[in-house]
Amino acid sequence: MLDWVPFPNLRRLKLEGLFSSLPTWICSSSLPLLSYLDLTTSGEVQSGAIEILGMLPALRYVNFSVSMFREVVQKLVVSIGAFPEVRVCLLHRIVLVNPTFQQGAMPMVQRLRSGVQVKDIVNPYFDLSIWDFPSLQQLRIDLLNKEVGPEDYSQAVNVLRCVANDHPKNPTVHADKYFRMT
Repeated sequence: MLDWVPFPNLRRLKLEGLFSSLPTWICSSSLPLLSYLDLTTSGEVQSGAIEILGMLPALRYVNFSVSMFREVVQKLVVSIGAFPEVRVCLLHRIVLVNPTFQQGAMPMVQRLRSGVQVKDIVNPYFDLSIWDFPSLQQLRIDLLNKEVGPEDYSQAVNVLRCVANDHPKNPTVHADKYFRMT
């Protein structure tokens, strides 16, 4: 299935656990009309894979997840113009370390989910930059705990609430607590 070429008029795609990385045929030139993507991978997630998904021009719903909560994506930069039509972006079981969402990325996102390490959120220099998402209504963060105490978790939840309260749409915030398995 690695050499499979999708039909260019494909609009919905669901793949579960078949790939150790994002298939090379998932790109804007192969899937110009894809509006719904549900992809579960069993392997490593690179920031480049998320960037490729961001270039799918018609994508409105994306659920990109890994089969086990172990993926940490370093230095993710979601560029201006990325995910132009996305309303729902779920990066499930994927932990973003210091992500950067440039102004103009995900301009229509209403629901956003990703993982963040508690130790990053409680850092005074942490910047989630959700105020650049003018349509955001719901923020769900999977808080990854590793070597932090319950007071840090409470502080992280409070930081997320403050960030949401500062947003013009005042999105609802859900924080789920996870423990890292090593």
